[in-house]
Amino acid sequence: MPDYHPLRAVSPYKIDGGSRSSNQCVDATPHGHPERVWYLSNLGFTLDLRFEQLNVKDDWDRLLSCYIAGWDCITGPPSVRIRSAQNAANLLIKQQDWELSYQLLHGATSLLPTMSPRSLNHTDTQALLSDMFGLASSAAAVALHVGKTPGDALRLLELGRGVTASLLMDMRGDITELQSKHPDLAERFSHLRGELDSPAHNASVGIPDKLSSWESQMKRRREADEEFNKIIDEIQTQPGFSQFLQSPAIDDLMSAADRGPIIVVNVTYFRGDAFLIRSNAVQAIQLPGITKDEFLKHISDV
Repeated sequence: MPDYHPLRAVSPYKIDGGSRSSNQCVDATPHGHPERVWYLSNLGFTLDLRFEQLNVKDDWDRLLSCYIAGWDCITGPPSVRIRSAQNAANLLIKQQDWELSYQLLHGATSLLPTMSPRSLNHTDTQALLSDMFGLASSAAAVALHVGKTPGDALRLLELGRGVTASLLMDMRGDITELQSKHPDLAERFSHLRGELDSPAHNASVGIPDKLSSWESQMKRRREADEEFNKIIDEIQTQPGFSQFLQSPAIDDLMSAADRGPIIVVNVTYFRGDAFLIRSNAVQAIQLPGITKDEFLKHISDV
């Protein structure tokens, strides 16, 4: 948690109360419930606050478990699951557990395209978009750390950048083209994406009253997820849409360097790298001593 975060000043007594309340919500919420991811996220947040103040090892272990469990809530909104995975990965990076961190970051980055622009209406847009790009940046850096190819790492980075730009422009680009050429597919895609990335209490919209229980919400979300995957598969079979919601192909990245090499710099708080893209290869060059803090300091001094 940043040093400037206002909740650092909250008293341990209030944090303990919040932790107990959040823990009760988690215990009272069945596995598979669409809102469980929210309660796990809140519990992890309060445990994080308490760990910052009291440095209790048990809190560290529990908050890591909360975030991982939140990521595993497949019926929860993608935007909340993604943040849970990112929080867990950040903790694991501090522990230098690179493999598990990579699995979480890769999974979360791959889930980014399923986020709905509606999720930006419920939060600080700038902060969320910054977090999203930070997620892809960390995913690329950790990918290199565990020995993935420069091309694989760069694809993760570009996927995050592309999704961030698309959400910022309210999902133009592929969606606009899809709406133009296949309006029915575009409408079904947008509807299902919005349903899956909505809070649980909105998940039952359009469902008969007799199916208003959490079991029906869970059932509907799983059905919607299956429908969503099928609609993506159908879209990707259409001419010109084979890369829909996927990271750019390596050949496409290299073709952009036909007129000369392209350099992409990726800096995180634990390492910095430069990707050198040529028309026939992608190379990653680690930048020793270059971290995000050093990079920002250098920019501020210019």
